[in-house]
Amino acid sequence: MNLLSHGRFRSHTGDYPKISLKELKMLVALPPDRGIVWKYSNGKQLAIFRGKAGLFVPKGRKGQNTGYVIKLEQTTVTFGMRFWYLCPICHRRCALLYLAGDLACRRCVNPAYESQNTTRLNYLADHIRTLRKQLWPEANWNTSDLSSGSQYRPKPKGKHWRTYETEQQRIIDLEQERERLWFKSAIALLNRQRRKNGDSKSL
Repeated sequence: MNLLSHGRFRSHTGDYPKISLKELKMLVALPPDRGIVWKYSNGKQLAIFRGKAGLFVPKGRKGQNTGYVIKLEQTTVTFGMRFWYLCPICHRRCALLYLAGDLACRRCVNPAYESQNTTRLNYLADHIRTLRKQLWPEANWNTSDLSSGSQYRPKPKGKHWRTYETEQQRIIDLEQERERLWFKSAIALLNRQRRKNGDSKSL
């Protein structure tokens, strides 16, 4: 098999390199038994060959004809046909495959996306501030400052204790969830930086 070399490019998922429909378009344009190798910024590399039954991903030592096949599916679009990957694990049609050991779709790999964590953190921050303003509309402290908790804040005048404790506990629960998610995101970021620097140990 003849292998073409391709330049380095960075992963956008943080944890896992990926291949998209852009790479698939390059692969299906190759003649049979020709391939491309991608080198990623984390030191991993991925070789894929164009085969008769789809795409072939070699594994093991060089010269060994071992690996697995990624089947493809075609759909009709306005200006011709479009190719899709079929996940080697669940066989679901997908536009992205992630290199987490073997290639697999997002559902099978289930990576924790930075964008999802960031969106949840922003939502929690806005929701906490809104609930604080509702519970303490005349507070003499900064309800937007999330560096301080709501656990020891005084009960507003005219508010029943049971109602106050219920609403306060709801805010405290959200603050604790935000704190856990923030630490989880921070540790994931530090681990990615350690792997980038060649340290395989995780925090």
